[in-house]
Formats: sequence, structure tokens, C-alpha cells
Amino acid sequence: MKVSTVKICTKVDGFGRYEELATGDLSSGKNRWVEVYCELENYTNKQNSEGMYTSSIHAEITLYDESYRPLVQLDEDVPDKPTFSPRRDFFLVGTMQIPQLSAGRYSIVVKVEDKIAKKVSRQKEIVFQVGGGTTDN
Repeated sequence: MKVSTVKICTKVDGFGRYEELATGDLSSGKNRWVEVYCELENYTNKQNSEGMYTSSIHAEITLYDESYRPLVQLDEDVPDKPTFSPRRDFFLVGTMQIPQLSAGRYSIVVKVEDKIAKKVSRQKEIVFQVGGGTTDN
């Protein structure tokens, strides 16, 4: 299982359809609601008793300050809708309230667990500077 993409967004309309937030908009002194968009690869589908395919994903999305102290954390199972065919692409969206941030370096880290395969992804991190740019790791 792999988290292939992480983006901080103002709006998500579906797989690969999002409006990315300019991290300059995360300026100090304001609370801000954002959507953390993530694309997943190589996860497991399981057929249920009705012949439909489902996945079972658990996500942890955490905002850290430059000392790697957690400021906000989402930790939840991702709702899934059964499909007639196994999924080949999957995305999740975590709605997160970014608190007032002082000037400095921050990161949003995403870890995902495939509960069917009992595997955890390597974490994917997006690093940003309040008043600066972003870098993906």
C-alpha cells in the first residue's frame, strides 16, 4: 500500500479533481479549514457476500510544528462504497482546521493502514513554511 499524492486543498470534487491551496494562504493569525487530499495505490479489495468489492482503510493525518509536536490530528476509518469491480484508484479527503500558525516550518503527515491486508503505508509528508513555499517528501 502506498500514499502517492498529498495536497492541501480548498476544494475536492473527486479523484484527481481538486483546487490546491497556496500555502501563503496559511498565513499566521488566522484559523483555516482545509481539505487534505490523498491518493492511494496498491490497497486490497475484498468481495462481500453480495458480490460487491470493498476496501477497509484507516487514515491518520497529522499537522506538526517545526519541533514535530502534533497540533491537529485526524484518526479515522475511511468510508467506502461497495463497487461491482475492484477499485484501481482510491482517494480520501480529511477535513482539518488549521489553527493560527506563527511564522515557521510545518508539516502534514499522512499514514494509511489497509485493514484487510494488515499493512501500513510509509508516511507521506508535505512540508510548508508559513509565509513561504511547499515541498513534498
